[in-house]
Amino acid sequence: MRNQVFKKLFSVLLALIMVAGLLPASVLAEGEGNADSTPAPTEAVQPTESAEPTAPTETETPEVTEVPEPTPENPAATVEPTQGEPTAEPTDEGIMVADLYAAGKNGVVLDDKWLNPSSTGITHPSDGFYDGFYRIMFIDNGRKYFSVDSIKQLIDNASAAGFNYLQLAVGNDGMRFLLDDMSLTVNGKEYTSENVSAAIHAGNEAYHNFDVDELTQSDMDTIIAYANAKGMGVIPCVNTPGHMDAILYAASKLTETNCSYSGSARTIDVTNAAAVEFTQALLQKYITYFAGKGCKLFNIGADEYANDIFTTGGMGFGNLQQNNQYSYYVQYVNQVAAMVKQAGMIPMAFNDGIYFNSNTNSGKFDTDILICYWSNGWSGYSPMPVSGIVNQGFEVINAHGNYYWVLGKSDWQCSPEKAKGFDYKQFQGGTVNNPAGAMFLIWCDYPGADTDANVISNTAATIAAFGATLPKPESADITKTDEKTGVAVTAKGLSKITVEAVTAPAISEAAENKVLAYTIALTGENGAAITSGKVTVSFPIPAELDKAKVRGFAVQQTQTRAGAAPETIVGRVEDSNYVFEVTLPVESVGIYQTDAATTETIDLTVNGEEIREQEGNKDIDPAVTPDTSIATVKVEHKYQEESSTTTFEKVDVTQIRGSREGYIHDGTNYLKLTGNTISSTTNKNEATKFTVTKSDNNYTIKSGNYYLTISGSWFDGYSLSTSTSSSTWSYNASKGFYQSKGFLSSNYYLVYGSDGWTVLTNGGKPGYLYKDVTTTVPGVDKTVITFIGIAAGKTSVKVGDVTYNIEVSDKAPEGSLTADSITLEYWITNNMVYDGQDQNTNPTKTITKNTEGIETDDGVDMTTLAPNPAYSFFDGKVTVYYWQTMRLDKEHKQTDKAGVDQTAAGTSLTHIRYRNGAWQYKTLDNTWHYFQSGDQLVAYYLQKTDVTKEIDTYAKDWGYGTSSTTPDTSSNKGQVALTVAVVYPDGTVSPLEKDMYSSSTTIFNYWENRDIGIVAPVTKGDYTISKITVTDGMRTGNTTANVWYTSDTITWNKKTLDSGAKWYDETVVWDKVTNSGTTPMANGAQSNIKWSAKNTAKLVLIYIEPVVSEDNLNVVYWDDSADRQINPNGIQVVVTKGTTFTNGLKDGNGTVIGGTANWPGKKPEDSGYLPDDAYVTNSSDVNQTFNKDITIIDGVAANYRSGIYEYVSADISEDGKTLTLHYNLKKVDSLHRFVVDFGLPVTFTDLLSWFNVKEFTAVEYLSVSKTNKLTESTGSWGSIKIDTKTWNSMTYTLDKMLSASATIPLYCKLKDGSQIETQIQVIPATSVYYEDSFAKFTNGSYNGGAIAWEDAGTKPQETPTQALEALGEKTNHNVYGYDPAYQDSTMFSMGSARKVTVTSDMANDGVVWPTAQFTFKGTGFDIISLTDNTSGAIFVDVVNKETGIKEKSVFVDNYYGYTYDATNGWQPSTNNEPNALYQIPVIAVRGLGYAEHNVVIKVAYSDYFDHTTPKGSYSFWLDAVRVYDPMGESVNTGNTYGQDGEAYPQYIKLRSELAANNGTVGVNGKLLFIDGKENASISEYANYGPNNEVYLANGQAITFKLTGNLDKIAAVQIGAKSPNSNETNKANMVIGDSNKQLSTATEMYYDITTEAVNNGTAKLVTVINTGEAILSLTNLKITFNEQGSVSLGAMNETEQTASVMAVRALFAPAPVEPEPEPEPEKTFEPERFEASWSRNVMQGRKATLTVKTSEDVEAITVDGQTIRSYRTRTERMGFGRRAKRITYREFTYSMVAQESADFSVTAINAEGTESEAITARLTVKTRPNSLRDMWDWFKGWF
Repeated sequence: MRNQVFKKLFSVLLALIMVAGLLPASVLAEGEGNADSTPAPTEAVQPTESAEPTAPTETETPEVTEVPEPTPENPAATVEPTQGEPTAEPTDEGIMVADLYAAGKNGVVLDDKWLNPSSTGITHPSDGFYDGFYRIMFIDNGRKYFSVDSIKQLIDNASAAGFNYLQLAVGNDGMRFLLDDMSLTVNGKEYTSENVSAAIHAGNEAYHNFDVDELTQSDMDTIIAYANAKGMGVIPCVNTPGHMDAILYAASKLTETNCSYSGSARTIDVTNAAAVEFTQALLQKYITYFAGKGCKLFNIGADEYANDIFTTGGMGFGNLQQNNQYSYYVQYVNQVAAMVKQAGMIPMAFNDGIYFNSNTNSGKFDTDILICYWSNGWSGYSPMPVSGIVNQGFEVINAHGNYYWVLGKSDWQCSPEKAKGFDYKQFQGGTVNNPAGAMFLIWCDYPGADTDANVISNTAATIAAFGATLPKPESADITKTDEKTGVAVTAKGLSKITVEAVTAPAISEAAENKVLAYTIALTGENGAAITSGKVTVSFPIPAELDKAKVRGFAVQQTQTRAGAAPETIVGRVEDSNYVFEVTLPVESVGIYQTDAATTETIDLTVNGEEIREQEGNKDIDPAVTPDTSIATVKVEHKYQEESSTTTFEKVDVTQIRGSREGYIHDGTNYLKLTGNTISSTTNKNEATKFTVTKSDNNYTIKSGNYYLTISGSWFDGYSLSTSTSSSTWSYNASKGFYQSKGFLSSNYYLVYGSDGWTVLTNGGKPGYLYKDVTTTVPGVDKTVITFIGIAAGKTSVKVGDVTYNIEVSDKAPEGSLTADSITLEYWITNNMVYDGQDQNTNPTKTITKNTEGIETDDGVDMTTLAPNPAYSFFDGKVTVYYWQTMRLDKEHKQTDKAGVDQTAAGTSLTHIRYRNGAWQYKTLDNTWHYFQSGDQLVAYYLQKTDVTKEIDTYAKDWGYGTSSTTPDTSSNKGQVALTVAVVYPDGTVSPLEKDMYSSSTTIFNYWENRDIGIVAPVTKGDYTISKITVTDGMRTGNTTANVWYTSDTITWNKKTLDSGAKWYDETVVWDKVTNSGTTPMANGAQSNIKWSAKNTAKLVLIYIEPVVSEDNLNVVYWDDSADRQINPNGIQVVVTKGTTFTNGLKDGNGTVIGGTANWPGKKPEDSGYLPDDAYVTNSSDVNQTFNKDITIIDGVAANYRSGIYEYVSADISEDGKTLTLHYNLKKVDSLHRFVVDFGLPVTFTDLLSWFNVKEFTAVEYLSVSKTNKLTESTGSWGSIKIDTKTWNSMTYTLDKMLSASATIPLYCKLKDGSQIETQIQVIPATSVYYEDSFAKFTNGSYNGGAIAWEDAGTKPQETPTQALEALGEKTNHNVYGYDPAYQDSTMFSMGSARKVTVTSDMANDGVVWPTAQFTFKGTGFDIISLTDNTSGAIFVDVVNKETGIKEKSVFVDNYYGYTYDATNGWQPSTNNEPNALYQIPVIAVRGLGYAEHNVVIKVAYSDYFDHTTPKGSYSFWLDAVRVYDPMGESVNTGNTYGQDGEAYPQYIKLRSELAANNGTVGVNGKLLFIDGKENASISEYANYGPNNEVYLANGQAITFKLTGNLDKIAAVQIGAKSPNSNETNKANMVIGDSNKQLSTATEMYYDITTEAVNNGTAKLVTVINTGEAILSLTNLKITFNEQGSVSLGAMNETEQTASVMAVRALFAPAPVEPEPEPEPEKTFEPERFEASWSRNVMQGRKATLTVKTSEDVEAITVDGQTIRSYRTRTERMGFGRRAKRITYREFTYSMVAQESADFSVTAINAEGTESEAITARLTVKTRPNSLRDMWDWFKGWF
């Protein structure tokens, strides 16, 4: 006890001594400021629900009698700590904050690696925001909470001012941003996310308590996305190790260690291991998050160490240095900087702690830290000058403290006028000519001094003025638009345009009065006129001009003087504007409509071809079509993708503004730095990239930490060298960079000389700055027109606005081969082939124009002209066989010279003929071409092998067989192997690998660079060839032998597939798509297929596909889990006629098993077992087996290649022609199931927790492949993409309508080598809503023109994701069919739809109407569309996809715009004002059998359905589709959807229930329509339009009640929306006490269970619209706990009357009635109710009232002011085993105390009943005026 007293006495004495020293400055001051006391009015600091926040008056502004020099966050005053705070705030357990600073433990060990860190040099980001200069706006939202909307407004202001980065100081005193997962593991101790969050929150409230204290992770995601969209990157700032009040609070509390440095309230002790480890672990969480969001910089602050304790002289840093503890600070800063760098970001820090007092002896700071230089100090406080910082190798940002804007300090709020004078080169205490950037900082030293809104408005002008002083990005293209004319100009550095209309010049081809001319004056950023260079101009095209005929023009100034005609410029049409480039100067510029018809002549020969292109989508004009007997014209619409080209260009450094990266290059050699060593290279990839920075006319050349400079002396000579200090160069355009040296100031130029890179006064090649320049050509729609001559004659066609006059000539084109004969030569590569058995026979054949059939249309088949077989005599007489004929041009003639093999250089042909006096050949695509003079005609031959039975395989050479030891003829060079095999479509190899060596391998002698020659497969008619590949192999044994033996084997190189299976590591050398029109072959010379050494091998795999035949058998792979086919087209087996699986399927012993009674009986426990050696003998007499490993089957979806499926059984169809192999999912230990009710992408988050991985740094990667890193893949239903930055999320995007469980494997590979597996299953909900992108749109045509679909609306820039909903864990939304992504979709669903318009002109013979189609599996669907007074009819066919039977044909009139006439009934309105209703289910089809259905929507014009005004056209919009029961009604059970209360859904269509028996809508006893407001009555429903929903206007209602199996109901939901809502008018759906405002046109479902049923009893449901927009009701959806059914029940007269009265009551004016007698007041007695003010409250300081209540209290009042927010806490009551933990609620109320007073406090329960008041006494002490008063103040502690 005595020790405790002494401790307190000692503390008091120390405090008195400190206070005494401060008496002149603070004791006598009035209202001194500190960060913990907020200036405020005398009322409560926090506004209540009924009170608006009040701005402080002048008298409330804190005053400071002594003003030290500015600090980074408060340039006007040094904050003085208040020792009594934050100790007044209780913790959860009642511990005072001061108790947390009781006893710390030191233990940090200094490490040389952190005191001498390695710096690599800053690589500035390529994030799309950095442009050579950082223009940063800084917001101190750590001290003051700013809302998301407020931050967005600040972003808007900064973006408009030209800033490219927003720095958010989320951690600065306060910590105003909490992640979703705040859990930490520090030294093996785990801290839960809840505890860490709560501790930081408590620290924030102790610092300054706002209504909302922290941003959430979702908030920050939104802010970052918004900033990025505004062209700004986000830089987080978490200040450390100082300014960490909230974090320090949390660290001390959670670690139970005093983490404070010398009692500082905001600075951790960098010598304390517990403090450092905890803080750095917390920082890592934020570093990881921001890196994952794409941030490239992170400010660690590092300023003002413990300046709240050490307030004079050197302050905290001075204290560290005096105590020899500064090295600990150096180490800490370097460690945190390394954490930032490791995450791929650039660390930043404020300058004052970096080499404080110019102390460089305590360690080296990492020069990769970007320094924000704010102050050069004041009396006693001595940061290193900015020149010293730069000389140490740092890059600096100007954060000049004199230009701060400080909340609560009106005398330190930079004005716009002052900001205009900011010079980014002028730092405090010095000039830096090439700073990295500049920063405008908004500090919130007094966070409660004003509102967000006032901070935003008061800083807006200053932000704009400050931004205007900063250098703009070099060569920025800026667009300015003239408001009066709409003319826009894009130019570099443009700031202003002036446009005036002028008299149009004379343009000969312009239509009369169709010329618009303007003068345009351009002003640059510096105010100077822009009079040269290229600019882009854009002119609005008036309606009276034909877009297709618009051209641009420019009148050059020289043309005006010379009287020349204006220059015509062909540009492009962009959104009703004509855009083109002009070169300044111009006298005038504009657009005109050409009157001249554009024509072009197309000269063709018969069978000749010409191609032309036009921009945009153009079609044949039906008025000008070609005579197809003379020429055919084919029009194709294509989209030319955006393309880019990169060139290497010299940079004019005199035009640099800021910095520019590039290479030092003399045209041949590049300058290279290795460390600081200079060398040269001719390889750009090895060269060093330098940053050249211009300041005035001086330049620095830097890479990393090193500047290029010149060293040496005039006496010893000068040389090129490097330095860590800045070195400036001058520049001469013809000689490059130079520095003046020596007493003569001679210019030494940077050149490449005889000894490499050096500096010389003369000679050498100058080194200039070069850079890669990428030019991007934007994507564009284009029309490709192909003309083909058919017969001699003339014809014309008009495409778009161009008329093509086609002239077809039957004369051979110039240069054709016109000789009377042509010679056919015979070759096998470069060896002649002869038609007889010796070399005296013919190696050629002469074909003349008299050859039989040569002048016919079909010509002569080359197989009849070339001898077959023939003979080669290169290596003895060898029989060879005809392979193919080729045409070789004169540059690629086949000769007998060594190595000349032209088999891959020519064009394959099948026929020749003599036509039009010249020779022609027909290619493989059946097109005729002319031979050119000098062409060679060659018949190529190959040897025929017998290695493949299914096809004939030919080869250039064929060596020794393997049936005996090969002859030793290699002269000791050894031998190599060539193997050929066939691959069936299911991946089965023939022959099997074990038989390849013996049956399909040949051996050759090896020599260096020997290639495989030619291997050419030729089909026999049963198969086609799809692909040829080559795989390397190695002889398994006998690797030194020079001959091969019969016992040898070959090991082939294989790769591991995603499933873990092995397949050949093959290289494709031919495939039918890439090499279309060429002969299949593996050409060794062409493809460089060479053996690398003796005893190596090559495997040629030939992939074959069966030719379709009705005799073929079919193999189907079936997914039982999804009830769908794995291989969509099946795999055919070619067999002889009559063979089936029933009679031909055999086991390995040759026993027929397909027809046995117990099929196949090989595995009794599994009757569907198929033996692995089962086979069918195919038509090639090969026993063809069946591959069970689906992972190697070509073309199956990624999920089937993943290895998560296993073979389970097989069966044979009744006709014996189909063998089905069944597969199911393998069972896994970990499975995550989710439900999707919309077609939007879904993002799975927090993936690492699924694998129990706490830090992503432990993760090597996540993958959907078991064996490979596969982060993007496409499966059966959609595609996945894993976030590779955090490895913690994955997005799944559907591309098909889901009708089964989609299973995604997910593997987590850890850095320790281990791997963890889980699976994700995505199942469709009972109904799923899909966007229009899931449909396929086909344009129509008429008379050669197109009837095209087009985009309507605007798609969001980024596709939103739907809410993630785990099956059985409904945390995001309540019902299937509701998603927050759609809650504001007021027009088209997700902003866009597809539209087509049909007209009466199209309705002629031959018209093909446009269609949209989609395929789904289910029992019904809705088609969602816009409907208005321009809509018309659609015709819909529903076809069963399996049977092809048409199930339903529906047509619907979508017109919406009828009015009622008493005489004629409903009639189309003549009012054509826009009246669109969005997202209307215009067709609702139900009751289809569960199957796969194909839906085709045809839009056709019919005069009968045209109700538009005027008539002649109508439109249809396809917006979305909703499908029902996608997994079948049998699956809608409690086993699946029952977990979410969504099983057995039943839909009741409300509109149908309103229909009367005679087909009109009216009153019905089961569903009442109530019309009106205060005069409401049961009426006839009379809203005429699409018949699938009920429309309720304001004041209208419907009433119903349910009957049936009410006791089985799980939920009742109503489909509702507002099809015409907007920002001001919305629908308001009132059902009982429920009130739901709807601002979406998307039909979504809302739960009304409690309004519809109560314990199995039906309730009367009245749905009323009290909003101004239409309320649309579609269906009632009822779900059940077990199979059940309900219907709408009849209502009696009493119920009907009650419904009407309910509507009237809602709208009736309030009646004036006599006031009733007051009821006796209800009393409320809380179980617990106590209130107390904080102790030791001084006048002018914050006082906090703490009210503890039982859980039956919902709110309190303090002197009549209601407070509803509270925190739930627990405390321990009692002792020992009888102690209990009691839960209570804690309300707090804060104010600035002025005098002692009593306060009345009441409690309020949930019913609003108020308790009797209790009194809480606030005692306020006046401020001490002497030491005696101070002692009286402190002795209260005892």
